[in-house]
Amino acid sequence: MVNHTAYYTCFVVLFAVFQFSGCQKKANSSSNGKVIVLDEYQTLVSYEENILSNPQILRYDKNSSNLFIYDAKKKKVLELDNNGSVCKRIRTERTRRGEFLRVDNIFLVNNFLYVVDGVQFRITKFALNGELVGSLNYGKDKPQTLPPPAPLPLEPRAKNINNKPAMTAQGNVLQSNFHPNDHFNALYSLYDWQGRKQADIGEIPEGSSFALDFDRYQASIEKREVPAYYRSYTFPVIDRANEDEIFLIYSAFPRIAKYNTAGKKLWETDISESLELDSLTDYFYKYSEKSLKKGRPTRIGLRKYISGISDLNGHLYLALGKYYFTNFPNRLWIHEFDSNGKLIRRYKVKSKDVNLPSIFDIDFSGKRIFVVTKEAEVRVYPF
Repeated sequence: MVNHTAYYTCFVVLFAVFQFSGCQKKANSSSNGKVIVLDEYQTLVSYEENILSNPQILRYDKNSSNLFIYDAKKKKVLELDNNGSVCKRIRTERTRRGEFLRVDNIFLVNNFLYVVDGVQFRITKFALNGELVGSLNYGKDKPQTLPPPAPLPLEPRAKNINNKPAMTAQGNVLQSNFHPNDHFNALYSLYDWQGRKQADIGEIPEGSSFALDFDRYQASIEKREVPAYYRSYTFPVIDRANEDEIFLIYSAFPRIAKYNTAGKKLWETDISESLELDSLTDYFYKYSEKSLKKGRPTRIGLRKYISGISDLNGHLYLALGKYYFTNFPNRLWIHEFDSNGKLIRRYKVKSKDVNLPSIFDIDFSGKRIFVVTKEAEVRVYPF
């Protein structure tokens, strides 16, 4: 005689297990963020127009809806309107205070343009009409050695902004403490424009070293651990939803921490794994291991994320790094995180004809991503 009660109980248990397993699988897959492919675009500035030669930095100004682009070959910041026409050129190769040796970054804050010279430890402030307003020497306590600037890449590449100064929404300066001769308790110190210290921000990860020790570096590569020299690789992103709060991106782990401008850590989270992050990490270790075996200790940077921006909802958008000497696919990955640091969307910005460096900015009100191409073009991808 068939025991229907037993069969029914068994069915319910199996169904519950199946449902639970399915929910768990769905949750795990969604924890890596939904992939959104962007392959339709408009060309704002074409190669044939010869407007740009070697664009290195791109900033979208929400007040004017214009783009500010630093061109390393032209040695100018160009302001472009919505049609891609040049409105203004701000010269950055010479000022009344001397010559820029290396432009590391530019910032648009409160209708001023700030240009960071990482060789001379100087930030120069311009009005948006190009008039020089003033400058700040942020390296008064550092040895003022002025090595020649590195050779200019032949094609557009994203600047390495790890452990470089950044401007806050109030016009204050986040100065990196990453220096081999310094001993600090924080990764950054916040100063006002007059050079008065406001706060220390950012915990130095355990095992970090500001000086490169090759023996330790080699041992870390063999163990597939983050080398001590890269552990403190960080860059800040101002939270546009809370302008007295700062995202600190640990680009080698990777990890996101949130601080306020008083130096208090609000939260910290490790970033979820994804196929594109795994691929980048795997290449770093394979290349490093191969180099060490051949007796040629060629070092490449471990920068899983290379730049970022936030929106008015406190979401964070980070662009993945690239190794330019490989046949990297013609795509740019941008990861979107919610206000708590959870990865929620992964944008695959695709190109069929040319490589896309990790140079981008976003017009959030117009839902447009601006991207620079290897051929010195500017494309607009709706999202």
